[in-house]
Amino acid sequence: NAFLKGFNPADVENGKYGRHLHVWDWTERKVIQDIDLGPEGMIPLELRFLHDPNATEGFVAAALSSNIIRFFKNKEGTWSTEKVIDVPNKKVEGWALPEMPSLITDCLISLDDKFLYFSNWLHGDIRQYDITDCKRPKLVGQVFLGGSICNDGGVKVTEDKELSSQPDPVFVNDKKILGGPQMIQLSLDGKRLYVTTSLFSAWDKQFYPDLVKYVMT
Repeated sequence: NAFLKGFNPADVENGKYGRHLHVWDWTERKVIQDIDLGPEGMIPLELRFLHDPNATEGFVAAALSSNIIRFFKNKEGTWSTEKVIDVPNKKVEGWALPEMPSLITDCLISLDDKFLYFSNWLHGDIRQYDITDCKRPKLVGQVFLGGSICNDGGVKVTEDKELSSQPDPVFVNDKKILGGPQMIQLSLDGKRLYVTTSLFSAWDKQFYPDLVKYVMT
């Protein structure tokens, strides 16, 4: 598998990363629809349905494209998709590529179906969106917890469509948070969000070597 050796842009060009959703009929045990998300849906890593048992929609996080895509069931019984959130790449210097995607590695929906949370592993932030209207999510919260664009690192952001300056590093008990926010879990009452910072060892070594050196050894 391509991801086992770390990220190689050539693997994307060679079609080694997915961009499809597959709809299964569990009764018949067969795929009844394939949805091609296109270049806006590269690496659909995490998919979440609304918790409402009567709802027939949800969101999928396209990690590499850094988009949140809404999926929904049509009256005819087929499924469709639409991009509802786009996290723009940042133009950078001192990094592996001239543009840095946010790399959305996890997402979740609160139990009351009011909020969508997701983590940008490379940019370093966790976002909260109001999804009262699933077609038009609204950003209502954002916090930075590490990442690759902190102002004390070797990466210089030369163009940013969202931020006016690079974020400060974050310390907990006098220890700097290394890596970026990855897996997230919301408490049942919706008041606490738990975060991990490691993605996968080969990717950790490639993008956050200090995380491996000082935390995982």
